[in-house]
Amino acid sequence: MLKAKRISKTFYSPKPVKLFEDLNFEADAGETVAIMGRSGEGKSTLLHILGTLEDACSGELFIAGENISHASKNELRRKHIGFIFQSFHLLEDFSVIDNLLFPAKILRTDTRVGSEKFEQGMHLLEKVGLADRAGFLAKQLSGGEKQRVAIARALCNNPDIILADEPSGNLDGITAGAIHDLLMDLAASQHKTFVVVTHNKDLADLCQTKYMLSGGKLQAL
Repeated sequence: MLKAKRISKTFYSPKPVKLFEDLNFEADAGETVAIMGRSGEGKSTLLHILGTLEDACSGELFIAGENISHASKNELRRKHIGFIFQSFHLLEDFSVIDNLLFPAKILRTDTRVGSEKFEQGMHLLEKVGLADRAGFLAKQLSGGEKQRVAIARALCNNPDIILADEPSGNLDGITAGAIHDLLMDLAASQHKTFVVVTHNKDLADLCQTKYMLSGGKLQAL
């Protein structure tokens, strides 16, 4: 479902910093994968490259068997990938349901009250335990609730792949544990390929496959 072949990444300003070279990665449909490593090793950069948010300096990326090009990456990202970020990235003065439905609006899907997509959005909120918060403004939610909205938003367009960057990094231990269980339950029940970058060993241990990114090398654990 997601494959990277011999990708390399170097930042050249203000001085050259090589993160990795000739790195290979593969995740099958429905597989849960954790990428661990110290800060500064390039974990988030690798995730952004896998999600086509950032370009590698060299190498090839395949999503659902299709070789990603500059021309195709935006369409394939919208079609196949959902993102969950550590900082939630919700619009604070918009409602929970509006935040959830933004990916559908980008695709110009009908999201009006009563539409099929609106009803799907409400169903997702129910899955993450926030159906009663649909009309709340994002700024009225707790951190754990905001991350639940972000998870539901990542599923809005029913992507094949979910990429998560430290999804519990801003949460307390108890809330983080609940988020971890929710992520694994959703990945399994909806057969999503799930790739997470994390420092959290508890979350990594829930995944089927674990890697360590260190010294520019991605090593299986």
